[in-house]
Amino acid sequence: MAEKIKFVGGKLEKIAGKMLLLLCICIFCGLTYYSAKYTMVDSIMDIQDNPGLNLLILAVITSAAVLLHGILHIDRLRFVRQRLIMWRPYILGVLSLYVYIISLIWVLNSHVAPGGDGSPLCNVAHRMITGNFVDMNTAGYMTIFPHQFSLLSVIHLIFNLFGVWNYQVFQHLNALCMPLLFYSGYKFLQIICEKSEVIIYYTLFFLGCLPLFLYVPFVYGEVMSITFTMVLMWQVLRYCKTGKKSCFLWGTVAIVLACIVRKNSSIVLVAAGIVLIIHSIRKASLWGVAWILLMVLTVSGSDQLIHAHYEKISGFEVAGGVPYISWIRMGMQDSWTGPGWFDNSSIDIYREHNYNTEETALAEKEHLREILNTMWNDKSYSIDFFRRKILSQWNSPGYLYIDETGQFDCEPYELPEPVKRIYYDDVPTVLAYMNRYQFMLYFYAAVSAIVLFADRKKEHCTAEHLLYIAIVGGFLFSALWEASSRYILPYAVYMVPLASLGMYRLTTIITTKIINCRYLRIPYKS
Repeated sequence: MAEKIKFVGGKLEKIAGKMLLLLCICIFCGLTYYSAKYTMVDSIMDIQDNPGLNLLILAVITSAAVLLHGILHIDRLRFVRQRLIMWRPYILGVLSLYVYIISLIWVLNSHVAPGGDGSPLCNVAHRMITGNFVDMNTAGYMTIFPHQFSLLSVIHLIFNLFGVWNYQVFQHLNALCMPLLFYSGYKFLQIICEKSEVIIYYTLFFLGCLPLFLYVPFVYGEVMSITFTMVLMWQVLRYCKTGKKSCFLWGTVAIVLACIVRKNSSIVLVAAGIVLIIHSIRKASLWGVAWILLMVLTVSGSDQLIHAHYEKISGFEVAGGVPYISWIRMGMQDSWTGPGWFDNSSIDIYREHNYNTEETALAEKEHLREILNTMWNDKSYSIDFFRRKILSQWNSPGYLYIDETGQFDCEPYELPEPVKRIYYDDVPTVLAYMNRYQFMLYFYAAVSAIVLFADRKKEHCTAEHLLYIAIVGGFLFSALWEASSRYILPYAVYMVPLASLGMYRLTTIITTKIINCRYLRIPYKS
């Protein structure tokens, strides 16, 4: 019986893997094409890009990678490869420290103050410390957005321990997460491919991800959730490869923390669940299923405990808030802010129904049905709507960094010169760099999926595809939910290891299959 289950699991793994990669190829190639031709400045502006310049930069970078590949494989430089392998742990430590120092310097000098949803949450935490729980009463902020209670608990705890409005502690925690994020991505990549070139490309892609560093002072769950979900994916891959049960502890803690600071982290939890279920079938073991059940229960339990805590100290019940279907309905309609972008209509409808979650949900279902009927009857509009919505998020290289992190605790003229240049004087230059970076990221991620799909020699376990599953999940989620390019930042970071693999695989193919380099001894290993 166990052998039959393993056989079915193996077949399921192969079929699911090929279908996933085929879907990723379609998504990544589409994003690469549009990223080469267009760029989005905000939710409604579609600006013609410079495809020739993008391709020229791509050719230069790929040529440099091919040259590096050749240099590292010259027999006379074999000792360099050996030293890189020997010193890799020390190099990793130095690079992790460097990532932290960059993040810390930016936190100390950027003067970024809470903005976006972080600002009202800081105000709520301040009022709660003084014994004022008006935000949990009818029409209060937490009545409308109860899904933010978990993140509120983190800010509330920081204010209790370190002083009211000492949001800098949150920013320093973000900075501390950055080396952990770098390390987790490295460890995930190392399990798949230990080549020194891949690690070099990964380091360059990570350090070049400027939007990620700009979001470090952002008082919200972006950086922490990206970090802890990457830790979870590393632990899932590690468990599937080694079977070590210690992964259960670190992975569970990571996903609980990720979901506390950002509910959208549940997308990665679902991706991990898919991998663990397929792995359990393939191995005819229930350990993977038990782990995913443990993670679901701990994430749900932590959320309920936080709600119970605030109900106890405030005397108010946690309201149902704006129903989830409101965010889907808002994400499916055009508005003055852009296709599916936030326009406050979900809150207005909630207010019109006297802050009653059930009545609001019924009204939103009817409204959503009308929108879907319109889309069904007008296919051309539907295609155009989703094209605009997806590109307004996935082809926006700035990820709304100016809107979300552009609030400061001082006057603009008091800002350090580098900060003024990034946010005021040289914004077009910064966005141009991010635009080229995004194109490279999509292109090499597409290459990684294509080469992996075409590889019939080596078997790959589903866990190696975990990053792809998470990105596809985020892509589908972005098509349905309220739109914002800020929500895409985690998936851009998840593409960094994939782009590193793609660059290595492309340079290997070019060097071994196209260029006749007789003085090199380069075994072809994808």
